[in-house]
Amino acid sequence: MYYEQIKRYLDIFPRKNILILYFYDLKKNPEKVMERIFRFLGVKQIKIRDIDKRYNEGGMWKWGFIGDILKFSLLRQLLIILGGLSPTQVKDFIKNHFLTSKNLPKMTDEEREYLEKIYSKEVPRLNKLLGKANVKKLMSGDG
Repeated sequence: MYYEQIKRYLDIFPRKNILILYFYDLKKNPEKVMERIFRFLGVKQIKIRDIDKRYNEGGMWKWGFIGDILKFSLLRQLLIILGGLSPTQVKDFIKNHFLTSKNLPKMTDEEREYLEKIYSKEVPRLNKLLGKANVKKLMSGDG
């Protein structure tokens, strides 16, 4: 799957032109990962403000039927036209009035085991290709 795609890229492009990052590294130390990206790109390093701010936060509909109604872009367009709101303001309005981040479902042990089974061959191959530690160690924060 993904292993073959990455291997193809590594066969086509010089390794020095590819930067592969792990989400776990970004989560563990975002400043360090950003420094690495700046160095890789060869651009001046800048301080990122609000590096911990969540820009694409998840949420669930407070009331199920609202989600069905808001899926239609016509309603969003009406909010923009009639309310004089920008698309960003509409998104914020919907997020603030119709979504909640309370009681978001967490991944169950069964779901985690299922995903580990699906990727049981891919992850070790990818780690070997990238020279990275065991993913379980990465996920625990020890990698």
